[in-house]
Amino acid sequence: MKLISYIAVALLALAAFQFLLKRGESFGKKRAYLMIFCSMLFFCSAFAGGEAFFMNVGIFWTGGPYSAEITLNAPSFTLPLNGTGEITLNVKNTGSLVWDSDAEDTPVFLSWHLMSEKGVMIRFDNPRTPFSRPIKPGNSESVVVRVSPAVEGIPAGSYIIEFDLVCENVAWFADRGSATSRVSLEVLP
Repeated sequence: MKLISYIAVALLALAAFQFLLKRGESFGKKRAYLMIFCSMLFFCSAFAGGEAFFMNVGIFWTGGPYSAEITLNAPSFTLPLNGTGEITLNVKNTGSLVWDSDAEDTPVFLSWHLMSEKGVMIRFDNPRTPFSRPIKPGNSESVVVRVSPAVEGIPAGSYIIEFDLVCENVAWFADRGSATSRVSLEVLP
């Protein structure tokens, strides 16, 4: 991916440079601004890492690097306060990166956010569930998430759990345009 990024930015810079040469001095200030823009693209590619540059602009296209399809086996579930429940989800990699929960720098996990029944965020960051193997683009895995209200400090009441993926040290997938999935949770006293 890195080599492709370098080549793409280099070709873009060359095309812009050729355009400027054909136009000559008639561009004036616009020519200078275009040259600066092309130089910045080349710098991002050659020195900052082309892959990192294109990963950060991935939010602008559908199915960018951080894209997932999360489906649930049930729209709601009920748990006793001192019990533990399991929610089975099917998670499909619709992005362009391999999800590896064992990666050193940027592991990818399934996690969840706790909301009130009206959708107000209560707790954003919760336990991570790793994938059993690296998930390549186009592949999917069935994942079981365990929820223990007493252990996680969730009192009796009605809630919404929103499932999302997180690439540690980078971003939550929803922040990059990926869809989340929600389930209703009833915690009984």
